[in-house]
Amino acid sequence: MAKDFCSAITFSGSSFAWAKCSCNKGVFSISSSGELGHTPIEPQLSDEDQNSTVAADFQKELAFYGKKVSSKLADKNTLSIPTSRLIFKVASFPSVDLSEIQQMALNEFEPQSPAPLEEMVFSFDVLEQADGSSRIIYAAAKEEDVLNQLLYLDVTPKKVERVDAYILGLLRNIADADMLQADTRNVILAREGDFLTILVTDGKQPCAIRHLGNADAISGFALSSGISKTIRQVNSEFTKKEISKLIFVDLDGTPVLAQAEKIKQAIGATSDLLPTMVSTSEKPVENAQTTLPLIAVGVANRSFEKGVMNLFPGSWTAELQQQKAKVRNISIFSVIMVLWFCLITYLYGYPYLISHKIDKANKISEQLLPESSKVQDFRNRINIIDSYSDRTRSPLELLREVCIYMPEGIDLTQFRYRGTDKILQIEGRAQSSSIIYDFMNNLRGSKLLGENRLTSGPTHNKNLGKDVFELAIVITSSKEEE
Repeated sequence: MAKDFCSAITFSGSSFAWAKCSCNKGVFSISSSGELGHTPIEPQLSDEDQNSTVAADFQKELAFYGKKVSSKLADKNTLSIPTSRLIFKVASFPSVDLSEIQQMALNEFEPQSPAPLEEMVFSFDVLEQADGSSRIIYAAAKEEDVLNQLLYLDVTPKKVERVDAYILGLLRNIADADMLQADTRNVILAREGDFLTILVTDGKQPCAIRHLGNADAISGFALSSGISKTIRQVNSEFTKKEISKLIFVDLDGTPVLAQAEKIKQAIGATSDLLPTMVSTSEKPVENAQTTLPLIAVGVANRSFEKGVMNLFPGSWTAELQQQKAKVRNISIFSVIMVLWFCLITYLYGYPYLISHKIDKANKISEQLLPESSKVQDFRNRINIIDSYSDRTRSPLELLREVCIYMPEGIDLTQFRYRGTDKILQIEGRAQSSSIIYDFMNNLRGSKLLGENRLTSGPTHNKNLGKDVFELAIVITSSKEEE
């Protein structure tokens, strides 16, 4: 692998940090990193004070801070979004195809989305793939909220390759420090600016990520309630395990530490479990047992991996596409002008030659047309004989095969047999989307039927009270069955 570079700019919710890193033959190294201090606090001004000196001073301070942050940008950059602006979910789907996983995850997320999908940013990390299924963690946020996090940056979309999640950069740093052992459940409470985040993992794999509230003002009841709810959800979705580690990140001097015993009760940990104090600040912290690199280092490290989460705003994508379209249109126009000039020159230079070739081609075509019709008719007859001589893959047998593998709870509404294309197209209704995915998994056991994929849905039909879907199934050949 050639040497590659990346600059990461992370926003915790109240301050920025940066890291410039490189990767040479799989070896990750930090070129430089640092913290940029808290963002300017906007003064509370009335309408009459908008043009006051205070407002002008704030704008100057904001512009200065933006230049300071933007000075740390490189040619390739990854930005991060704090957990307080994101929705996380760990989910499993019966596919290893990334485009299918994306659609399935969007179908699951849409009913809980706080805004229409076109106003959201959405992406995911693949955690594990085995036996034709995938476990992922996906994140979503309002595009407006993502763009608001980047207001301090004097940056154009051209310089940004990825937008990542702040908490996943922290998890990468903790995992790289070998603080998480395989087959153990861990609870991590981390401060992101003024906010508190809980992260539950099985080994190095995240199970749940939640925003709990203000780290300095959260009450003991709200803290215990939020943690207990998260642990109950994890225990219901995954195998219940004993908590082996409780890690506090950047929580020194906060009321959260005073609630350590309540937190242990909330997560169901043993009384002798001692919390591990971790700091990610470049400044020494008195009570910290371990000091990790800045979160920006973990975010940059993730940028060198393939297929990681990218919460790139859709409006930025549109802007980049417009820029590329302008360049492409200019290039196409130039090529068209050159071709047009050559064509005009050729037509006026050799009119007789072109006319003669056209006449000759027409005569040959007229001579070959009867023979061509006979050959095509002969081919059609052979195809008809082949189609009707093999009844093992007749429409009726294939319908019977589909019904064998169809679970209860699904109603077929349409069955189309496209023999020439070796494709079955079926439409149906189901009581839930999970039954549809079970149906797709069952069909993989058929010797007559091959790969299957959703061409539409599953989409919930309110009038029917069911999820409707369309499925395309490949018909295997006799050679594939052998």
